[in-house]
Amino acid sequence: MDQQNTDSNLIGEAAIAMAQVLQDVRQLRQRIGDTDVADEHIGFRNLLCGILNCALVDYRSVEIGIKKFVELAAWGTRNLLELKITTDYILASEENALQFQREAVIDAKEFWEAVSKSTKSTHKQFLASVTAQINQEQGSFKEALETVLQRDSAQGAQTTEPDSEAAALKQVLLDIGVKDSAKPIQTGKKAEDLQVHQDFYPFNKLYSKLVHRTALSIASSITQGSLDALVPLLGNSAVINLLSIYDRIKCHVETIGVRLPPKETP
Repeated sequence: MDQQNTDSNLIGEAAIAMAQVLQDVRQLRQRIGDTDVADEHIGFRNLLCGILNCALVDYRSVEIGIKKFVELAAWGTRNLLELKITTDYILASEENALQFQREAVIDAKEFWEAVSKSTKSTHKQFLASVTAQINQEQGSFKEALETVLQRDSAQGAQTTEPDSEAAALKQVLLDIGVKDSAKPIQTGKKAEDLQVHQDFYPFNKLYSKLVHRTALSIASSITQGSLDALVPLLGNSAVINLLSIYDRIKCHVETIGVRLPPKETP
């Protein structure tokens, strides 16, 4: 009974400590968001707030996943690992921070391009499906399907909006001197630049095996509780990465304020 009471007290103390950590993260986010900065630092201020917002959301995924769905915990923990790398990367130098802000535009352009391509593909598949259905039907329903096919064939895939968005973002990139062919730097490459890739890759591989529909994730779904042994690892990793994100940003803000990092030393 004494051991049970001791374990219960430790769990309660850990929960209280974690609640305080989360409150500290929220307060830091609020503090950064409320800080007036020069125009050249607005994007960086928003980036710091965005990282802290995502860290809170991802840790909540871990909390829920640990109790109900291990794969969700793995998803949140993987996101926190990537956020930690991103945090270290953007705080390493002014150029890194600006590079990541440029990546936001690249990401948005690629997003709308993908929306356009997906719309075209879906439209093509829809027409093929309607055509196949027409060949199997008779009477009024067949006539209705033929009307739909004729109308949608004439209209074509509706990509005006995503094409417009992608074109506008492409122009933004050209205006700031970024080639249209530019791609976001992968998190693994950032980890290599930071010389933390030996820690990053094994953890990233572990989480990826669980959150993607790999042979392992499919096989593990057969036996209930087959992934429960990973819960302590996921929980501890999530806490470590959340604390690292918070500490790095807090230290930066307290040292030089809500402003871009200094230029990298040659």
